[in-house]
Amino acid sequence: MKILNPIYEKNFKLNLTILKIILILSFVLISISFYEWTVERSYYEYSDWLINYQGGFTRRGLFGEIIFQLHKISTIRLDFILFFFVLSMYFLFFLFLHKILIKTNLNFLNTLILFSPLSFIYLASSKTLAGRKEILLFFLLSIFFYNLKKIKFYNIKYWIISILVFSSLTHLGFIFYMPFLILFFFFLYPGKKFKELLYQIIPIILTGIVVVSLVINSTFITKPDFIKVCDSIKDFVNNCPKETYISFLDNSFVQVRQVFFKFF
Repeated sequence: MKILNPIYEKNFKLNLTILKIILILSFVLISISFYEWTVERSYYEYSDWLINYQGGFTRRGLFGEIIFQLHKISTIRLDFILFFFVLSMYFLFFLFLHKILIKTNLNFLNTLILFSPLSFIYLASSKTLAGRKEILLFFLLSIFFYNLKKIKFYNIKYWIISILVFSSLTHLGFIFYMPFLILFFFFLYPGKKFKELLYQIIPIILTGIVVVSLVINSTFITKPDFIKVCDSIKDFVNNCPKETYISFLDNSFVQVRQVFFKFF
């Protein structure tokens, strides 16, 4: 127990070299896992990224449309582009995370939080999480928080709106992070008048409403043609739509419509 005693001392601080090694190791493990998912053309971890707007507007399609257009312009294989972009996001996420953490007081409590199952360690230790779309939100937030002190108060809303739009149109679930980003204003600027904060928050709320409205419209009024989406990515998936996330997305549209019209 004497060996463990220093850990509980008030002057404990995580060694930055150890931190760097853990971050690098995490990146390597995630890279290997996502490479395997890419080679296998996995149902969720890989094909979900390829959903695009070739069949019309649909949720989860923004990122896929961007890399699809890059594929058309450059003629580089779509799976290569996807692999490069996803790994780049992970690399930059860990890079900015490292830059943020070295300026943080990594005492015993903060170290426990850092290496808890809710932290980035879980991304590296669980293969099924490697390459999931959550990295897009983490990547954008890491850039935001790293540059936060340099951003003027009246410009923060533009950063949050950009994060909200790009992430939510790639994965609608990220829209539920909007309340936390709004509360962020109140905690970050407690000295500001409510009226000033409200002027900054309203554009964020309106943007969220527009995003949700677009998704509702594509679900109940103008359902996308997933056959065209499949045609656009057929050379880079196993069997579209059956063995891709598009099949789940297509079924979810049908189920949501059935429930909606049943009650309304």
